[in-house]
Amino acid sequence: MSSATPALASSAYRVYTKYTLDSLPSHPGKGWTRFVCLSDTHRKTIPMVDGDILIHAGDFSSFTTGFRDSLRWIKELNHPCKLLIAGNHEYNLDSRCFDYLNARNPEVRAELAEDRRLLRDDFAKEANLNYLEAESTTVSTSGKPWAVYGSPYTPEYGTMGFYYRPHEADDTWAPVPRHTEILCVI
Repeated sequence: MSSATPALASSAYRVYTKYTLDSLPSHPGKGWTRFVCLSDTHRKTIPMVDGDILIHAGDFSSFTTGFRDSLRWIKELNHPCKLLIAGNHEYNLDSRCFDYLNARNPEVRAELAEDRRLLRDDFAKEANLNYLEAESTTVSTSGKPWAVYGSPYTPEYGTMGFYYRPHEADDTWAPVPRHTEILCVI
């Protein structure tokens, strides 16, 4: 029996923000979707709560250090569906930031291409990993389809990845579809 109390709740949802791994709230049952949301793991692998859909919203690596190991960890998690959004620490995936920081080094550019390929390779597909970079998808694990839009973009801050300048804000967010039910941003 769980001792966790929802931070928010209605007949349609329950949001838990505080619990321990040994006293998790029970799954509400058929027709419900348990989302497990996390961010800023910065290449740490942590004990993970079971759920239907995992959302990792940014900073799974630490300035590209541990990128491939962290991506492998996420792919290997047991969630039937995984949504991954890059964060400002995944600047290796942001061509504008990457070009600024790494100039034209061909070896580094090849690494970038490989990192991007790993996000959508056969292992990612088999793991039901959806990498979202200012794009939409529809996911379903419990019969209810969810319209999701994920974007790594954030207001400009230094030389971090996936930034936009103030005058680019409207263009950055205009593509979000009106029917979006879950907006995943960093």
